[in-house]
Amino acid sequence: TTQRHRGVAQSKLVAGSSPVGSVPMSAAQASGREAFNVSELAERIQQLESLVQLQLVTHTEHYDTTRTALDTAWILSAAHSAFLMQVGFAMFAAGSVREQNVIATWAKKVMDFVIGVIVASLGCFHLAFSGQSPHVLTNDGGVTQMEQRRAFFVHVVFQVAASTIVSGAIAERVRVGVHLLISVCMASVVYPLGVRWTWGGGFLSDL
Repeated sequence: TTQRHRGVAQSKLVAGSSPVGSVPMSAAQASGREAFNVSELAERIQQLESLVQLQLVTHTEHYDTTRTALDTAWILSAAHSAFLMQVGFAMFAAGSVREQNVIATWAKKVMDFVIGVIVASLGCFHLAFSGQSPHVLTNDGGVTQMEQRRAFFVHVVFQVAASTIVSGAIAERVRVGVHLLISVCMASVVYPLGVRWTWGGGFLSDL
């Protein structure tokens, strides 16, 4: 009886280890292993794509921030240099008038700047650049608020320089009230229209 049981066990072992019995198990294992590898590979690729997209967004934001900072630094430094022309015009006008009118001449330069800021804020900046917002504190022109305020500062600086040149030509020739009226006309009509026809995209820019 013991020998018969041993023979049956050996025959089952031989049948289980035969190539015919092992083929279905190997095919199932290979198929499952292949499916696992494909899904794992697809997940890894998706993770890499997400990481690349994140890096691109980060580098783009960093590049835009750096470019905006450099542009702002350059434009503001140039605008401040132009603003220093007010000091030069004031000294030139002070040397061209009598000593008793020096303080009044300097006060007119300051008033030119104050009038220029007020007039530009009330809407003359929008008159010069129609694509910008009517008011510098709002943003409806399709540009960032920093770009709009930067353009506003440059506009005011050159607008005041134009008014100051005229005020130097009429020093000691008109009264203070007439001087203020001329400054308002320069800041609200003459300079904005000239800018609109050229830098603002007017007909002179197409010539």
